[in-house]
Amino acid sequence: MTNEDKITKSAPMTKPLVGIPLPDLNLVPEFERGFWEGTKEHELRIQECTACKQMRHLPTPMCPYCHSLTHEWTKVSGRGTVYANLIVRQPNHPSLQQQVPYNITLVELEEQDGDIRLISNILNIEQEDIYIGMPVHVVFIAAEDNPDVILPVFVPDVDQ
Repeated sequence: MTNEDKITKSAPMTKPLVGIPLPDLNLVPEFERGFWEGTKEHELRIQECTACKQMRHLPTPMCPYCHSLTHEWTKVSGRGTVYANLIVRQPNHPSLQQQVPYNITLVELEEQDGDIRLISNILNIEQEDIYIGMPVHVVFIAAEDNPDVILPVFVPDVDQ
């Protein structure tokens, strides 16, 4: 029996984590509001500078490329690939103890050559089967702790 044969795979995550900090949608600054308004519509929207047309995430009040203070929200496809991934087996926060193992994944969106990445979770796949370069797409799920907050999470894209 090889070491690979001895590895027991973790159950897939089937929903977003519970007990994590969520945004207070009444206090979200204007420069972030479009992102959360988009998730309510089941759209992934990324901030785009109206001056230089560069997209950016996390949203900021000023463009880091040209220093413009103007932006718009651009709906993106929600398709991307896994850029980095880790499996958490020993969480620090007590509310996450019963939810291990879970993944924290950095997803690179296809829209702007390596510049747009989101931290999220990959659902519906065994944790150990997530790999760098794996195609994924966004889905939207209401947070269990606050159903008004719609979270963008990712699932494997079987069509790619």
